[in-house]
Amino acid sequence: ILGCPDVPSVWNDDAIFFNDEVFIGQINLSELKIDLLPNEGMLYFFFASKSKPYRGIVRYTTDLENLERIDFNCESGFIASFEQEYSIEETNELSEIEILGDMPKFKYYKPSKDEVVLLKFNTMDYPSIDVFKDIDEIVCYLIKKDDLINKRFDKAYLSLSLE
Repeated sequence: ILGCPDVPSVWNDDAIFFNDEVFIGQINLSELKIDLLPNEGMLYFFFASKSKPYRGIVRYTTDLENLERIDFNCESGFIASFEQEYSIEETNELSEIEILGDMPKFKYYKPSKDEVVLLKFNTMDYPSIDVFKDIDEIVCYLIKKDDLINKRFDKAYLSLSLE
């Protein structure tokens, strides 16, 4: 979570990132054994900080040969400290972060039966993380089950009801 992502060098060369994009975290899928997820590759989670509500962006790659660590968030213009980097275990006793976990109840959104939670975490469990200071709810990246099965992670979206 946070820190600097290890992305395929071609991504940086091809300038696929948006100017206001903020890096949230990456998951090395070879370290997980979860049904429905690929057994290899890397998932990356970002949000577009200038859209309100924030827009979630998920990217996936199997190109792990040419990864380069980039100081990503310094370019975003998002005012927060990104010096912190946290390594998260697949599971923990507090269930602070879940991958393909249970669907929470949303105040303003009713998920359909074909939507699943790709990544869920409660920002209030991380009060010392500056990036989350204005977010006081559970952050969920959702994806339709068919898109998940077909590895269309670019179809994932952020469910966050910020005003």
